[in-house]
Amino acid sequence: MKLTTTQKAYLAGLIDGEGYIYFRRRSGDSKWWGGVQINITNKKIISTLLEWVGGGTPIWNKGSENKKWMPRYRWEIGAKDSEKLLNQIKRYMIIKKENAELYLKYRKTFKGRKYGRGVRVSSQVEKERFELVKQYREMMAKQTVRRGGYLDVTHGIL
Repeated sequence: MKLTTTQKAYLAGLIDGEGYIYFRRRSGDSKWWGGVQINITNKKIISTLLEWVGGGTPIWNKGSENKKWMPRYRWEIGAKDSEKLLNQIKRYMIIKKENAELYLKYRKTFKGRKYGRGVRVSSQVEKERFELVKQYREMMAKQTVRRGGYLDVTHGIL
């Protein structure tokens, strides 16, 4: 993905304002993964993201329990693509720059290593990853709003 300076700045602003950088894991699983996601009510922005960056299949016109709310659209890219994108745009980020830098540190623990289901990593790497996820969770706890008595999982708290 080769982006112009204008595209990089636009994407940084969009992620700063409407997106989030996340770590997730399945319940009961010790392995974490991450990505970048944007939820927005403007379908044209999603089309532009797909054109510029690519990404997974967007969720179009996601239903809402409140008929007064506008339809919501979602764009998401996974770990490797997120790493490529964040490396290109982090210098333009303001609000979520620290999130991006921490996420990229986490991704560096995968460099030069095989990874996937069933692949074991050293206890040192496991500890490093755990500490980075812990730092990220602490940072997100300061940034995340409580909704209905629980922390909003979609914003990175697990």
